[in-house]
Amino acid sequence: MGSKWVWIRGRKFTENMARNPTSVDSRAKMVMNEIGIDISPQRSKSAEEFCDTVFDLAAAFCDRAKQACPICTTELKIPAKSTKAREVIHKSFEDPALAAGTNEEQINVFRRIRDDMKDWIVDAFG
Repeated sequence: MGSKWVWIRGRKFTENMARNPTSVDSRAKMVMNEIGIDISPQRSKSAEEFCDTVFDLAAAFCDRAKQACPICTTELKIPAKSTKAREVIHKSFEDPALAAGTNEEQINVFRRIRDDMKDWIVDAFG
């Protein structure tokens, strides 16, 4: 959900990147569609797809990404198979895919995280 918000704010971005790429959760698609944003074509991509790319900024949005998926380095001059970025920031958001409860309670968590991400991106990037 976060990469789509950055795109909407007019910034250059990449699709989701992950150590173990997956499809986008159908609940994320649903809550973004509620506000008129279609993320159905998105997919997370392997970091290897960007091994020759240097980004100005990489952002990790969950603790699991920060701790388990060190897929981006700021060591720009060292040959590496990982993606490189001039700056890496971390903003922790609860992983809505791990929400417990009824379907409606889970959807409400996705909505809350969607709104929290939007607020943070608008505050951080204008």
